[in-house]
Amino acid sequence: MAAKHGPVMLLNMGRVPTVVASSAAAAAEVMKTHDLAFASRPRVRMAERLLSEHDMAFAPYGEHWRQSRRVSVLHLLSQRRVRSFRHIREQEAAAMAGRVRRAAGAAVNLNAVLISDTNGVISRAVFGDDGSYELDGGEKLAKLFSDFEELLGMATMGEFVPWLAWMDTLMGLEAKATRTSEEMGALLERIIADHWQRRRGSRREGDNHRDFVDVLLDVNEAEEHAGAGAGGVPFETKPSRP
Repeated sequence: MAAKHGPVMLLNMGRVPTVVASSAAAAAEVMKTHDLAFASRPRVRMAERLLSEHDMAFAPYGEHWRQSRRVSVLHLLSQRRVRSFRHIREQEAAAMAGRVRRAAGAAVNLNAVLISDTNGVISRAVFGDDGSYELDGGEKLAKLFSDFEELLGMATMGEFVPWLAWMDTLMGLEAKATRTSEEMGALLERIIADHWQRRRGSRREGDNHRDFVDVLLDVNEAEEHAGAGAGGVPFETKPSRP
């Protein structure tokens, strides 16, 4: 198509206009010269259903996004913080190697093994999962994460052809999104409540054992006391029910 129509094309995918830049020069125009004009992600229906409007990954470019990025870079993704999770990565890698070794002589689903290892690292680093949040031997938690990731990357029919949105309901996507959102919300509320309980009991972890939730609670408290309100970033850190 580029050979026929040129390096920049406008495709109307249903009601969604899509610009295709298929040359290095055109890509440079989009990603460098006019990067601010293209900085915001398009609205994604499933992201709006599953995530708060304050989520950094899908938030429009602006002050909120810049402050969210500042908190992430300074407090969550700094070299010191990443190094503090080294023992988690090593333990999960050793556990993964052990699972493969125990299956010697049998077929191994590497995709499932790698997903399990990744989920283990993420859940321990983000909210300090020690197994207490797992249900049904961890299968329900893994299913929740899998459904969440699947829905988040899904384009719905209604986004492109609004009058066919009923197909999303017929296929069960709306019900699945509602159920997944409610289950994830309940899990996050439980995690935050557990962290608040631990803090009230003065059992704060050392720096090498603090997860992302601990760090965000610290940032929230520090900037609230300073009157900064986390630089304009609204952290939803108070559980709505005990």
